[in-house]
Amino acid sequence: MKIFKFISILLILSITLNLTSCWNYREIESMSVVSGVAIDKVNSGDEYELTVEIIKIKAEKTMANKAEYITLTGKSMFDIARNMITVNNKKLYWSHAKCIIISESIARDGVSDIIDWFVRDAEIRTDMYLLVSGEKTAKEILTSPSRDSKIISLDLANQLKNEKNSFKSSYS
Repeated sequence: MKIFKFISILLILSITLNLTSCWNYREIESMSVVSGVAIDKVNSGDEYELTVEIIKIKAEKTMANKAEYITLTGKSMFDIARNMITVNNKKLYWSHAKCIIISESIARDGVSDIIDWFVRDAEIRTDMYLLVSGEKTAKEILTSPSRDSKIISLDLANQLKNEKNSFKSSYS
């Protein structure tokens, strides 16, 4: 009977120690954190141009973060997002994306294909801001110089969040 208790306790301890690991662990160095997205139509009209703003984190004394941009074209959002891995050599991590900027031409034609991809992807949160660009392209907004930080999508998200309290917003 004592041996049975000893083996039971040993078995329980070994199982609990083996079940404490992270099942979905990924190194931050192996991913690119997306903070914003700009979507335009290519001149032919049947392809999209996707520009992604990636946060480049520098571990220095000043902790100066900056943005890097990747632009690709393709027939669907899925193809473009998966092909960005070959350009960037890292998997895109979409959970921290704050805003999607679409061009006015896409907004007039309909955004159902674009929204469908964002909603179906498991990593993407649905609390992002959807913005329509008044500029010629949405990429112009995403790559414009920022006021406060070097990451425009974070500035846009903060301004939109604060706009609820001030009842007016201006960004130029």
